[in-house]
Amino acid sequence: MIKAKDYAVYALYLLLNAVKALLIKFNIPISHIQRQLPAPEREESKSSGADEAERVRVVSPKAVAGVMFVFSVIICIGIIAGRMSSANSRIERYYADAGVVCTNIINEYGSCKIEAADRYLNNNLWRFTGLSYARQIDFNRDGDDELIVAYNDSGDYSVEIWGYDGGDFVKLYSENANSLGSNDSAGDWITILHRSGKYYIGKITDEENGIMGFLQLRGKKFKETDITCEYDAINDIYAVEGRLNTTDFETIKLSHISASKAEKIQNTVLSNLDMFNAGESNVEAPPQTEEDLKKDAYLAVIEKHNETYGEAEYVSDSGLCYAAGTAVVDLIDFNADGNDELLIISRRNKNVSRDDENGEWVMVKEPEYYMEIYAWNGTSANVIYENEGLSSYQNKGNSETFYILQNDGGKVNVCTNSYVYGNRSSLQKASSRIIKMNSEGAFETSYLAVITNNYGYSTYTIDGERVYRSEFKKSGYAVPYFCNEDDYNKSEFTVTFLQGRAGMAGDIRSVVTKTQNTIKRIKSH
Repeated sequence: MIKAKDYAVYALYLLLNAVKALLIKFNIPISHIQRQLPAPEREESKSSGADEAERVRVVSPKAVAGVMFVFSVIICIGIIAGRMSSANSRIERYYADAGVVCTNIINEYGSCKIEAADRYLNNNLWRFTGLSYARQIDFNRDGDDELIVAYNDSGDYSVEIWGYDGGDFVKLYSENANSLGSNDSAGDWITILHRSGKYYIGKITDEENGIMGFLQLRGKKFKETDITCEYDAINDIYAVEGRLNTTDFETIKLSHISASKAEKIQNTVLSNLDMFNAGESNVEAPPQTEEDLKKDAYLAVIEKHNETYGEAEYVSDSGLCYAAGTAVVDLIDFNADGNDELLIISRRNKNVSRDDENGEWVMVKEPEYYMEIYAWNGTSANVIYENEGLSSYQNKGNSETFYILQNDGGKVNVCTNSYVYGNRSSLQKASSRIIKMNSEGAFETSYLAVITNNYGYSTYTIDGERVYRSEFKKSGYAVPYFCNEDDYNKSEFTVTFLQGRAGMAGDIRSVVTKTQNTIKRIKSH
C-alpha cells in the first residue's frame, strides 16, 4: 500500500521544480527573492555605478506574487501531507491491533467455518464455528474504529468489542450473543442499531415479551441507554413503540441460518481478516487430525465422481422423476466401530444388447445406478463394496429403483432384491440378500433367500438350504419388497427411492438435498 507521506514527497518534488521554472522564466536570481524579504538595517555605503544599477533593478510584482503563491501552496501541502501521514499511521496501527486480536481467537477457537447444525439438519440450516464474525465500526463517531468479533466457544457464542484506551487496544465489551433459551429455533445473533451516525449494541432484556435494550459506547465503556425495541426473533422483525422499523436495525445471525446467508457472512469475515492481515495464513496450522485426513480423502472421491457423473440433481422427464449424477453421498458407520464409511450411488449409462424393430441384436445405452462404499484405512479411501446394492419391484420394466438399509443393533447392513427374467419376461430367479460388514472391514452375505422357477416348478432356498414353500413364506421375505411383499418393520429398514413416478417427486428431491448437505458437512470439517 502506498503511504500518504510518499504522495506528499512526490508533490513537494513537483512543486519545487515548478518554483525553479518560475525563477528561470522571470530571470530572477535567488538573491533577488531574498531582497524582497525584510532585512536588518545596514549602514549605507558607497557603491560603484554598476552596483547601484543592480540595486535599483526592480523585480516584477507579478513574478514575486507567483513565487509567493507557490511557496504558500508548498506549505499547505506539507500540512495536509502531515495529517494524511498521521491518519494513515492510525489506520495501519488499528489493522495491526485488530489482526492480533483476530489471530489470537483463531489460534484458540479455530478459523471461520460453517457446519450443519444437527438439530436443524432436516431444515437445511447451518451455524458458524471458530471466529464467526469480525468487523470494524466507529461506535461513537470519534474517528477511531472499534473491532466487533464473535466466536463459537464449545457451542456458545461470545461477542467482544475492542477499542483504544489511550495507547492500548483493550476489550471494551464482552457478552454472550443473543439467543432465546426457550426456543432453539431462533438461533444465536447480534443486533446493531444505527442512529444519528452512532452505533448501538442490542441485548435481549425481556425474553418473554421480546424486549431488547441497547448499549452505547461512552468514554471507554458500553453503558445502558433508554432505547428499547420489540423484537420477533423467529421472523426477524423490529418494532419501536408498536411501529415496524426496517431501516435502523441490523441482525447478524451466527446459527440457525441458511447456507446462502452463511456463505455471504463468511465471505465478509474472510475479506475483513485479509484487511486486518489476520487469519490462518498468519497462524501456524495445527497438524491435521485423523478425522481431517479421512474427510479430505472422502472429499477427493466425491469430487472425482462429480466430475465423472455430474453433481446430484433432480430430473423430471415424461412422467418419470429421478436423482441424477452422483445421487447419493452419505456417511454411515456400517460396522459400529466409531468410524464412518462413505456411501456413494451414482447414475451411469451402461451398454446393453436388445432386439431392434427388425429383430436384430443392437447395443444401446441404459441408465443404471451403481453403489460403492469406501473405507478409510489410515492413509487412503478404498472401495470395500460395489455394485450389488439397488433394488426394484418384481415385474420387468418397472420404473421404481430404490436402495435398502437395515438397522441391525447399531450396525447398518445393505439389502438387495434382484430378478432374472427369461423369454416373454417370465421370472426365472428371484434373490434377496442381507450383506454385512465384518470385523475385518469386508462385506459378506449373511442372508440369502432364492426362488427359482423352472418350467413352472418353483424351488425355495434360504442360506443355501432347500426349504418348503410354507417355511419360505415365514423366513424368506425378510427384506422389504422382495417379490413385491410390502409388509416390513419401518424402524428396522430404510427404503430410499431414487427413481419413480411423478408422484414421488418430493421423496426424490429430498435425496438430492440430503446429498448436498452431506457434502457441505464434509467440506466444513
